[in-house]
Amino acid sequence: MGLLNNKYEEFVSPKEESKSQSSEDRNFLTDILDGSLFANELFVKQVPMIIMIFVLALMSIAIRNSIEESYRYKNKLESEVKELKYESISISAGLMYISKQSEVVKRIKASGINLEESVEPPIKIIVKEDEECQ
Repeated sequence: MGLLNNKYEEFVSPKEESKSQSSEDRNFLTDILDGSLFANELFVKQVPMIIMIFVLALMSIAIRNSIEESYRYKNKLESEVKELKYESISISAGLMYISKQSEVVKRIKASGINLEESVEPPIKIIVKEDEECQ
């Protein structure tokens, strides 16, 4: 009879064969490679949780990238503002210099315009309301 049992053991169905193998005989890598890990009932129950964790990880990465981009843009704008501030200061200093009376006189003489500098101080003209202008 021992020979008869060996003859029929070759034709065992895959389900019965997987049940007959102990969990010690199989390891994690072979379960992943042959796909039996993904058919496991415990894994199938955890699929929604795995998907949720995956979506949260993607959202976290996207938010972090957005924040880093905003930070780089903010730093770029701050450096531009600083450069424009220095440029504004230098331009206003130049305008203050050329608007001095002595510089205005030099520029008028250099351009050949026939103007003379007033030697009398300006006077204030007061018009009374009851007098008409003629």
